[in-house]
Amino acid sequence: MPGLAIAEVVSTDDSTGEGRIRLRFPDLPGAPQGVMAPIASALAGSGRGAFLMPEVGEEVLVGFHHGQFEFPFVIGYLWSGPERPPETDAQNRVFVTRTGHALRFEDGNNKVILKSGGGRTITLDDTAGTITIETGGTTLIMDGTAITASCGSTSITMDPASIVLSGGGRQVALAGGAVAIT
Repeated sequence: MPGLAIAEVVSTDDSTGEGRIRLRFPDLPGAPQGVMAPIASALAGSGRGAFLMPEVGEEVLVGFHHGQFEFPFVIGYLWSGPERPPETDAQNRVFVTRTGHALRFEDGNNKVILKSGGGRTITLDDTAGTITIETGGTTLIMDGTAITASCGSTSITMDPASIVLSGGGRQVALAGGAVAIT
């Protein structure tokens, strides 16, 4: 069969551990159903590579080795109908899992953001020159000259010349060999 076909993912279980998926071809009469197919990947090698599996029910684009139905291989995944991409800004590169874990490369904002499905984030911001870690009400910011950790209205800031503790309406500053309590 020359050309390409659209298939539906029936299963991602591969008892051989080869990273294959089971497919069905709803629009190809006479095509084998439930056939296992390997996935073309940007990186693939023994024990290494990019492992990005589709979900059951999603559509994939399939080619056939020498045009034979018996030898399909997946060359990509498709967004269609109700399935929409997780991003629409072409300047961003985004990986988002089913549970909401995300890795964002925001070229327009000069940021790399790693975010868990629970909302915890690590942001590398080249414009601001900072690394920020956030979890709930706690934030840690490093900017190359200082480190600030805050939780609610309490914070600790350290730089090469001082340490400042703030909280409960009070502040303790250690700088220049002196301790100031205000």
